[in-house]
Amino acid sequence: MANLGYLPGGNQQLTTRSDTTLSALSQALDILASKGRLAVVLYPGHGGGAEEAETVTHLFRQLRSDFWQVLELSVLNHSLAPRLLVAERR
Repeated sequence: MANLGYLPGGNQQLTTRSDTTLSALSQALDILASKGRLAVVLYPGHGGGAEEAETVTHLFRQLRSDFWQVLELSVLNHSLAPRLLVAERR
């Protein structure tokens, strides 16, 4: 489980970043066992969050469907609402 953005109640200047998030998630996907799941909560509303959300969404959408099943849960009428992505290795 990855919860991106900043720690609730914490310093909002300390946030996750696209480059390090992409590296960490790529490594996690590489070692995920069969039937294992990686869940990521995206918060596009914070500074840099929209870019990070797009980067992670792109990563998940590039996963091959013969090896991965991907779920995206979002609020359709609110672009800054948190989103959930889940990838399951087949």
